[in-house]
Amino acid sequence: MNKLIHFFTATSMIVAAPLAAQPALPHATDTPSTDTIAACTSEIAQRWASMERADQAKRTRQELIQTCAINMDVASYARAQNKMITSDHRQAATQIASQNAAVAKYQADKADWQNEVQQQGDDYAAAYAQWEEDAADCKAGDTSKCAPSK
Repeated sequence: MNKLIHFFTATSMIVAAPLAAQPALPHATDTPSTDTIAACTSEIAQRWASMERADQAKRTRQELIQTCAINMDVASYARAQNKMITSDHRQAATQIASQNAAVAKYQADKADWQNEVQQQGDDYAAAYAQWEEDAADCKAGDTSKCAPSK
């Protein structure tokens, strides 16, 4: 069971985000912590007192305490992984929002540039049309439309 948890933990850290951004996972140990044993001992003592003799004969108190400790360790790993996943989702959402803002800025800048190019083209076309009209009038004899000579 621990190897499976370590595999998923390791792959989620590699794929999801850099190590520095990850919350620390509890360290895997072969023996549970004294706090875990104390909590399980207290819990099992209460359960043991209310168990039928036939159920008590199936497993020892120590086995129940070990099972409880394993379950608490698994729950601890699950909570740590959930924190990592939540952190990864927040980080990804922030990166997506940043990228979307950059794309929107790029598109706005591009649209502004395209509008400026269009305006310059329109201004040039208008000036050229006016020049052609003035040149035609000049050739027709209207000297006021002629370009000044150098």
